[in-house]
Amino acid sequence: MNTFLLPWNSKRLRWDTLGEMSTRVKYGERVTYQWNISHKKAQIGDRVFLMRLGEEPKGIFASGRIIRPTFERLNLEEERLQIKEKIISINLEFDILLNPEIDAILERDQLINSPLFMLMNWDAQGSGFLIRDEIAKNLEERWKEFGRNTSQSSLTSIEKTGLNLYSDCSREKGTELKEQVKEIGRITKEGDNLEIVTSTPKGNRQRSNAHTFRPSKDLDYAGQDARNKELGLAGEKLVLELEKQQLIKLGRKDLAEKVRLVSETLGDGAGYDVASFSADGESKYIEVKTTSGAKVVSFFMSSNELAFAQTYKDNYYLYRVFEYDKNTNTAKCFILKNIEEELNFSPIQFRVSLISANT
Repeated sequence: MNTFLLPWNSKRLRWDTLGEMSTRVKYGERVTYQWNISHKKAQIGDRVFLMRLGEEPKGIFASGRIIRPTFERLNLEEERLQIKEKIISINLEFDILLNPEIDAILERDQLINSPLFMLMNWDAQGSGFLIRDEIAKNLEERWKEFGRNTSQSSLTSIEKTGLNLYSDCSREKGTELKEQVKEIGRITKEGDNLEIVTSTPKGNRQRSNAHTFRPSKDLDYAGQDARNKELGLAGEKLVLELEKQQLIKLGRKDLAEKVRLVSETLGDGAGYDVASFSADGESKYIEVKTTSGAKVVSFFMSSNELAFAQTYKDNYYLYRVFEYDKNTNTAKCFILKNIEEELNFSPIQFRVSLISANT
């Protein structure tokens, strides 16, 4: 059995579905992926490790096995240019898939500074490199040790209890939220683009089973989708700047420089939109929901977003941006910490499959 290193340069190539795929692997789902590789000896059962390069954090963030050996396919990008160049690919299945934006990974420095791994070029750019047997053996042991020493040690054995939309939330944390909102309100100057509202709307906790059926005709779905994305991005950028301003005012310019818009680098599948920090350096995963309407207007969450909120609830925040004015690029905002306590959830779509394959 061979072991391959598959580099991923996150600066050159976006991976929009990484966050969603990582969450699915953590919940024990079978997740497969197609990867380009230059080594024609890759066979079913061979081991693979994925290495993030290009930007920090750099290091190994995933592992798995090949489930389909090398095969040729047309490069779709080159095909559009009428160049019939073929590339070699494999299909792999993940056993661990970390999201480098939120998870600890086996960092590059730990590899290049260890005598066990110094003979391997961990910065090599390309489409797949064979790892020598002795290094591969040591890497497997280090990878297992890394899993035992981090909170990711049970990634594939997260309890599959489904999505409990109404689980009990800490009253204490609810109090912390109110204190935090008041503090943010105090440090937000009059005239800032995003005004923090210190009270959240009160809604009805009861779910309704009633349905109203309304026929639709000639809806411009493409246009509506484009407008929603534009509105969402505008709200995310306001929150991004707000977080930076707050950290600077709290004397943490070093952290303000690290705040980033994850939705632009990893896409919508990350499970959240803005990566920020509290004043003490603790990570904040912020989901932004924006509307030009009032604060009580309902909004949508994907199953991936909800799963992420539940998995990382200690560091998760939902910023509801409302009354957004495109002309002045201003809005108001309130912040929720325990969304299962503060929000109603109504399922509106279902994934449907046959009960029996023989049906």
